[in-house]
Amino acid sequence: MKYFTRIYIVFTSAVLLAGCAKEHAPNLDAQYQNADTITRFINPIKKSALDPYVTFKDGFYYYMSTGSNYLTLSRLREMIFLDQAYSKTIYTPPADSAFNTNVSKPEIHFLDGKWYVYFSADNGQPINRRIYAIENNSIDPLLGNWEFKGKVADPAADFVATDGSVLEYDGQLYFLWSGFKTTPTSETTIERGLYIAKMKNPYTLEGGRVLISDPTKSWERDQYIEDGKTFRVAIDQNPQVIKNSAGDVFISFTAGPCQTDNISLGLLSLKSGADPMIASNWVKSSLPVFSSSRDAYGPAFNGFFKSADGKEDWIIYNANLLPGQGCGTTRSPRIQKFSWNSDGTPNFGTPAGTTLGTDSLSRPSK
Repeated sequence: MKYFTRIYIVFTSAVLLAGCAKEHAPNLDAQYQNADTITRFINPIKKSALDPYVTFKDGFYYYMSTGSNYLTLSRLREMIFLDQAYSKTIYTPPADSAFNTNVSKPEIHFLDGKWYVYFSADNGQPINRRIYAIENNSIDPLLGNWEFKGKVADPAADFVATDGSVLEYDGQLYFLWSGFKTTPTSETTIERGLYIAKMKNPYTLEGGRVLISDPTKSWERDQYIEDGKTFRVAIDQNPQVIKNSAGDVFISFTAGPCQTDNISLGLLSLKSGADPMIASNWVKSSLPVFSSSRDAYGPAFNGFFKSADGKEDWIIYNANLLPGQGCGTTRSPRIQKFSWNSDGTPNFGTPAGTTLGTDSLSRPSK
């Protein structure tokens, strides 16, 4: 189905290129090598990585990103030393499975006393792209066995899905993802929104999906020319949960296609105390909340993490050093601290530059 495959051509190439450099570095995490003498750092923190994701637990940061047709987990004590982190392949899909190709967008979560990784994959046919979950009951996710738990999907609307994440709210788990309303039928017009569904457990949905973000604003829609054809793309993807100190819920998302530098971050705000399964309870930002700047073109595909002492809020994202570099392995991961506005919404500021000295940042607090 050529019309569907085209939108994934650049993405698939990037996955394959990223897989050429496995992140299986020795345990050189530099915090064991007089790291306390290093108080500042410069972005990017790694030469290349797609879809970076970080979580913190029990003194360690756990990091994942799109690599190749396997899942790699990195562990480190200091995020600024990501490039030296110890990494291990934790799961490789069976060669004869429906999810053995284009493994991407991995996220690791600790839920109900166990570790879960959600990832997107297909069997070489992008129309079969779905989200899957694996589980590990070891306290150390680099040990124990990762068990495949299955596809995470709404059986009544099992269409293309990617970028799975989890919202924990008022004692209930909710699953978030980016997907199509139905099977796509156009080669040059592509639309993908954000969905939410209740979870029966960390790998099973309960009830139907609800569309909470339709890419209708001008900054969620863009176009580009490829092979002499104009592609009109409206995409909301990579939903990421962030909460303020009062417990208010926000979801950042990547808006637009990565083929242009206009790709940016938008924000959904859940009305205080409201039901997240009611679409009207989510309020979308009128403009992007994080967009291109010098040395950081097309900032997108972000995640969030706390500093080790829990006092600081940080964003991790990837961007290109130069304009017009698109979706490939020129995208590098960056981190920076962010603050909060007086109305409780996050203030991500401007993407930090990459000039040594001028753009150096203080490292996350310990």
